[in-house]
Amino acid sequence: MGIVLYLQAGIILGPTMLGKIPDFTDTLFPQPGEIFIDLMSKIGYIFFIFLSGVKMDPKVVLRSGSRAWTVGLLAVILPVASFASLYFGFFSQDANLHRYRQPATQSIFLIQGLIAFPVVASLLVDLKIMNSELGRLALASSLISDLFSNLGLTVFSTLRIGFLAEITTVISVQSFVLLLGIILLIVFTVRPLSLWVIKRTPEGRPVNSVYIIWASVTVMIAVILVDNAGLNYQYGPFILGLVIPDGPPLGSTLVDKLDTLVSGMLAPLLVTYCGMKVNLVDLYDLMFLNWVWVMVFFCLTVKYTSVFLPALACKVPPKDAAALAFIMTSQGVIQMSFYLNNVINQTFDGETFSMLTASVLLIAALSHFCVGSLYDHTRIYAGYQKRDIQHASSTSELRLLSCAHRFDDVVAVRKLLDASFPCKESPLSVYALHLVELAGRASPVLIDHQLGQKNTSGISRSQKIVEVFQSFENQYLGSATTHFFTSMSLPRFMHQDICSLAFDKLASMIILPFHRKWNQQGKIILDSSNLRTINNNVLDMAPCSVGILIDRQKIKRLASQSGDESSMYQVAVVFMGGNDDREALAYAKRMSRSPEIQLTVVRFVSWDIDVRENQWDAVLDAEMLKEVRLLGQHQDNIVYREERVKDGAETALIIHAMEEAFDLIMVGRRHRDDLQQLLGLNEWNDLPELGPVGDMLAAAEINRPVSVLVVQHQIVKSK
Repeated sequence: MGIVLYLQAGIILGPTMLGKIPDFTDTLFPQPGEIFIDLMSKIGYIFFIFLSGVKMDPKVVLRSGSRAWTVGLLAVILPVASFASLYFGFFSQDANLHRYRQPATQSIFLIQGLIAFPVVASLLVDLKIMNSELGRLALASSLISDLFSNLGLTVFSTLRIGFLAEITTVISVQSFVLLLGIILLIVFTVRPLSLWVIKRTPEGRPVNSVYIIWASVTVMIAVILVDNAGLNYQYGPFILGLVIPDGPPLGSTLVDKLDTLVSGMLAPLLVTYCGMKVNLVDLYDLMFLNWVWVMVFFCLTVKYTSVFLPALACKVPPKDAAALAFIMTSQGVIQMSFYLNNVINQTFDGETFSMLTASVLLIAALSHFCVGSLYDHTRIYAGYQKRDIQHASSTSELRLLSCAHRFDDVVAVRKLLDASFPCKESPLSVYALHLVELAGRASPVLIDHQLGQKNTSGISRSQKIVEVFQSFENQYLGSATTHFFTSMSLPRFMHQDICSLAFDKLASMIILPFHRKWNQQGKIILDSSNLRTINNNVLDMAPCSVGILIDRQKIKRLASQSGDESSMYQVAVVFMGGNDDREALAYAKRMSRSPEIQLTVVRFVSWDIDVRENQWDAVLDAEMLKEVRLLGQHQDNIVYREERVKDGAETALIIHAMEEAFDLIMVGRRHRDDLQQLLGLNEWNDLPELGPVGDMLAAAEINRPVSVLVVQHQIVKSK
């Protein structure tokens, strides 16, 4: 709502209201001082565009799914085609439209067709949905739209320079070559310098202030270069911002140091300055002003439809598709800047500018209100995209996010990763996140250890964990890759770091350590309520599937000192049906490719016919179990068997007998409350986050060397 308030303030101070008071404007804003307001507002806008570029990740365009590409491209193509057909088919032939109004009409259509990434990002920040799935879809789509619309505008501007100069070919080619040279200069000088700055910055520390000053000076140089190339000055800082790596340490430090001044004072100054030029009282050419509102309404309708319908076609829920359309049709400081430039070059007169500014005010307010009303804040990750194991191709890369609080957690997950059997036909990508509790009054920080920054003694606690994952990558060279991060945060916010990283990296599953730890004698040495709360929060809001790993390897090492260390790793899946059980079985199927894994699938079937079972679930269960039985006919390391039980008591007896026979038992977390096979177990469930079967296998008194992976399938909310 910031732009709405700033525009209202400008309109109140301008000739529409207080400016009507004699000598008010001359006293409060004397004419000689207007040049300084104009200068400060432009500087604010320049740095606003620069920071918007810094916040962008151009790689998002490359890794955006088909949904973002479809919405982003059609949001540019359809409006441009509609506006062009209307302009050339009607407005350019309209005898009632004076010839000198045609450039204004053309500019209105061009500006209305823009979908500005900075405006979308600001709206998402105001609504606090930047890190939601709807927010990320809006960001990716608007970034694609912004880049392609800017590319089109650049080509159009370059060609127009040639047409106006009547030596089209020479001027157009010269302008284009000059622009390309400036872009290459920025990319091949600023990018290496930025990477050099990052490497000189110690991990977990902000970038030195000297480099922030250097970046600020570079912004002004970029403006001068692009302006002299004959293009709009905003392209210089925008390209410069794109070149600088986003995120910590350089991108985040630039935003931290400059954003308060730029977004809090200088950029709003441009909006307020525009508002002060608005005069909604003294209007004369009412016929053309009516046409202005018709054009704005037409453009808004076409843009909204161009986002809403493709989003629906891409299976975005109707309410979210409507909210996405309002987000991407919102207007703000970018449109205001273009309108002001058209006033300066006399394409718009004061009346046209006043109407268009009023339209920005109404559209911004309407977008904010409608998105706030349509969006359900309890659905942060709505699950538009499948991020699980069972829907992934058997030959696709499996992406896992492994979380660790202690070194023991890494040792436990290393065995699970070995069992996952990474190979060239089915590679494994592991994103390891070391969670460190924030001490003192320091600010939360996410450290990416791939950036090559200098190590500091404060981060040395992560070094042993890094070495474990590096040795895993070296062991499976070419088949497995590891990426290591450290998150320093308060425990109550750690689940947000976990889910955000999983969402960014398109992880299929998050592996969480259980909140209890056992020693070699089978006694509990750790029972952390903080870790349990973190796990519960991740289960509630995770953007993908989740596995909670209950580790008893220490007991195993003691118990097997005299045993056969060369025996196969015994894995069992307890299957009763449902999404979570299918996800656990899908993971186990990938493990069964390893010749060192012996997989046993135990299906528990009720003696009575279950008439309450969901028919679609039954079909999916039968299909997956059929695949397992077929695999078992060709692979000696897969065994399938069924156990018929009357109630939960019989189920518990069989599962407890499995504890001694297997190294790892995989179970689904959620099942139907009225499931006959679990009858009576739900009443004794001490750890609801594990479900009845997981709770039984996590019991404190079990001192056998069996580990358990409790799996929850990705929560998909489609309403």
